[in-house]
Parts: sequence; C-alpha cells; structure tokens
Amino acid sequence: MKSVFALTKAYISLLVKDKMTLFWFLAFPLLFVLLFGYVVPNVGNQHDMVILAEGENSKLLTDQLMTFPRTMIDEDMTLNEGKTELENGNISILVSITEERVDFHYLKEEEKWVKNIQQAITPNIGERIMDSVTYEGVHKIEPIDFIMPGMIGLTIMQIGLFGGTSLLEDRSKQILRRLKISGIKPWQVILSHILSRLVMVLFSTLVLIVFGRVILGVPLQFEFWYTQFLFIILGGFVFLSLGLLIASVLKSPEAGNILSQSVNFLMAFICGIFIPLTILPETVQSIVSFLPLTPLVEMLRSLFLGAAIEPVTLMMSSLILLFWGFASFILGSLLFKWE
Repeated sequence: MKSVFALTKAYISLLVKDKMTLFWFLAFPLLFVLLFGYVVPNVGNQHDMVILAEGENSKLLTDQLMTFPRTMIDEDMTLNEGKTELENGNISILVSITEERVDFHYLKEEEKWVKNIQQAITPNIGERIMDSVTYEGVHKIEPIDFIMPGMIGLTIMQIGLFGGTSLLEDRSKQILRRLKISGIKPWQVILSHILSRLVMVLFSTLVLIVFGRVILGVPLQFEFWYTQFLFIILGGFVFLSLGLLIASVLKSPEAGNILSQSVNFLMAFICGIFIPLTILPETVQSIVSFLPLTPLVEMLRSLFLGAAIEPVTLMMSSLILLFWGFASFILGSLLFKWE
C-alpha cells in the first residue's frame, strides 16, 4: 500500500498546484451559487401557493385564487402530500377547497399574506366554512436554499467526470507508461486516482457548506451528518468511476473533455439542481430518476434541508448510485489502458 499512498500524495500535490483546477472546483461553484441563488429569478421551487380543489362549484374560487402570484392548481396532489410539502418548506400556502370547506394551511411567516387572501375571497365563499392551520417552526425553502445542496452534487459530479480527463492527459504524456515500467499495478493507479479526487470532493464540499451556512445564511442542517458524509463519498465514487470509464474507452484528452462536458451539461440541467423534477413531464421524470446525479441531489437536498425521507426512497437512491458506481468501476478497470 506504500505505492498507493505515495501516488495518492503525488496526485493531491498536483491538484493543489493547479490553479485552474482549484478555480473550477472551489471558486466557480461559489459564483454559481450566488448567480442562481440571488441573481436569476424563479430558480428552485416555482410556486408559493398550491390549490387542491374538489367539486364543480369550486371554479369561481380557484379562478380568483389563481390571480395571486406564484400560485398553481395541482390536480394530482392529495391533501396529505400537500401537508408533507408544506412541512418540508417546499410550499408556503396550501389551500384545500371542497363543497363544504375552504382550509388554508400555511407557514407562520405567511400569516399576513394569507389574511389578505382570505379577505379578498370571502365574498365568493358562500356557505362554506373557512378555517386556517398555521405551521410554526418551518422554514420556507428560498432559491438559495434550494440551489446549495444541488451545487454540492454538481461539484461532486464535475470533480469525478473531469478526473477521467486528467487520466487521459497522463496517458498522452506517457506518465502512465512510466508508472507501468516502474512496477506500479493498474489497481494502484486507479485507487490512488480515486482517493486523491475524493479528498478534493470532501474539501470542495466543506468549502461550499461553510460558505453557504456562515456567509449566505443557508439553513443547512447536520442532524444526520454521517448519512450526508456517506452520500458525499458514494457520489464521489460514482462519478470518479464514470470518469475512469470515460478515460478507459477514449483515446485523447480532447475527446474525454468533450464527452465529460456533454454529460455534465445534460445532467446539470435535468437532474433537479436548478428546478424541481416535478415540473418535468412524467416520462422525462421516469428517465431522469435513474441518472446518478438525480438521487444524489435529491438525497443531499433532503438531508441538508431537513426534509422527511421515506425509507423506500433512501433505499432506491442508494441502489441506483451503487449500481452506477460499481458498474462503471468494473468496466473502467477492465478496459483500463496504460498507453
């Protein structure tokens, strides 16, 4: 193992000395957080008020409610699902309309706004009973809160995918060939490469967490820090294995960079980093849910923002990540070339 540790140390030293690498994996994610969290409007959850309506006589009321900004009608959501969304801070106000009642469920911080809405719709309520339920101690997820865990996942993916490009550069510069001549085994190179990049993953994640919690005031939670740590490591392993697979099947750094950029760009914009998956068509959601970045981002977001996680969801997310990780690692190792 001495060779592995020595090689890992050498890889880490090269990463630290590379200013461009440090910019892309440390400074750039922070700029992205600021851009999409504060500058670009309507990033993250797109609606503050969700309406659940039953009965033909609800149309007049729902039409009036729809005149308020950031409001939507959800025909598929149940009342219990809506309450869960509210408790997780994904929405601020839930309005349940039936033939007999109009119930407002809302976060404490929206109390004044809800009273204004209730006052406006009172003439159209008719004989319905109007009631209110206030949720205290729940923080509404703001755009910056939504973006931060997603950026952690994005950074993990980029470090992993572009790690493959660095292996291709080592091959093109005959560095891997010289390592082979010195007696280093393929598994030692692969393990050293993964370990060094995992150190970068952990350090970059720590920088993002400190920046988000201390500087930006994002309410990141650490009650399940051990689970968060495991998913960060698992995510790093998955994307480093994908990077290894890319390096094993392609011949040049240029080709590796193009493929890594393509995969990175595609998953960054469809896997729930900037927009909720629920706004995508159901067919697209089904496909996207099996891409490795999706379960990683969803788990990190739930863990860091204190949202409830169903055991089945936790298990399925872990299985999807493990599948991608081990499948990519095994294929990448079998196809690994020195030159």
